[in-house]
This record gives sequence, C-alpha cells and structure tokens, in this order.
Amino acid sequence: LLASCARHDESETARCACSSVCVPDAVLRGMCFDPIVACADSIPRLVVPRLNTSVAVLAGNSVYRISDLVRHKSSRARLDSMTVLCERRYRGTLLRALLRDAGTLDGQALSRFSDGDIEAEIARRSEDEDAQPGFAGLKGTAPPERGGNGVHLGKERDRLLALARALMAMRAAAPGCGTELPGADTLVVPLRLGDIRSNA
Repeated sequence: LLASCARHDESETARCACSSVCVPDAVLRGMCFDPIVACADSIPRLVVPRLNTSVAVLAGNSVYRISDLVRHKSSRARLDSMTVLCERRYRGTLLRALLRDAGTLDGQALSRFSDGDIEAEIARRSEDEDAQPGFAGLKGTAPPERGGNGVHLGKERDRLLALARALMAMRAAAPGCGTELPGADTLVVPLRLGDIRSNA
C-alpha cells in the first residue's frame, strides 16, 4: 500500500485523502502545517519576550485553506475537502462544519451523520473505478463539488452561507462576545492561529 501511494505524477486523476486507508501527500512529506490544534506542535513560532507570548508562523497550508475550499478554484479543492471530511484531526474545525452543513452523502445531508460515520464512508469509497478506496479526485476529473463517490459538496453559494453560519455559531459560543457583527469603523485583524477556541 505504501508503495502504491508514495509517488504521484501530474497525470493522476486522484490522490489519497484518508490516512486510515492510504498515505496522503502531506504525511509523505512529514507535514502538518494546517492552522488546527492537531498541528500546533509542528508549526514554528516566533517568541516575543516583551509580550511574554509567541506567534505561530504559518508559511503555508497543506490542506486547510478556507478560500480554496469554499470557492473550489484550486486544482486540489475536492481532494482537500475530502481530506477535511475524512481525517479525524479536522473534527470540530470551521472547515469541517461548513462542509458538513453544505454537503450531502448519497443525497442525504452530511450534517445528519456523525463525524465517525462520515470519515468511515469517505475512507471506504473511491472517486472512480480506477482509484483506491480513500482517494479523491483532482481538478479536471469531475466538477469539484461532485465526484464519483456519492459526496456532493454543495454549490459555492451553499458553502459561503455555511461558512457564515459556522462563523456566527462560533462567535455566539465564545464567552464574553455578543452575536453582533463588527461595525464599519471596527478594525479586524485576522491572526490565523486556528479556529478551535481554546479554553486557556
């Protein structure tokens, strides 16, 4: 299995999305640079002694890219969406929430399934008859929203609305924060340190 997944070329139509059944690109490269809790120990940090803190430095995201996965404009959009739905480390993240909200599995809303059931279903399916289980398609093989494995990721509008709902739910759940949106004169500084609220 390792040998069959270890090398990829540009002519491929599918790549591994589920580490439970194959070896994804990021694992082969020893990467875990996504802004999620599971990758926290492998992301370099700059220490700021004056402020008694450190800042995570994210040179790139291997999978977890909000714009790419909402808009589906990159060649890896479907593959990385399937990875977010299949890998346990993405449970509780903003992207998992929006993909579950917008997507369907065999015509049924993904939100009706547990995280474990979604992960198991994606791991056992393949995008086409030539792909191994757990593999997802690359751009050009099918519209990125719909592959051959029965998972439909919704239209871009569906994903944008799901993102808005997930953000509002996170804001409402944050202690000390109201549900009101920032005003036109509010400065918002995004610090991409992950999207799971810490209890610390």
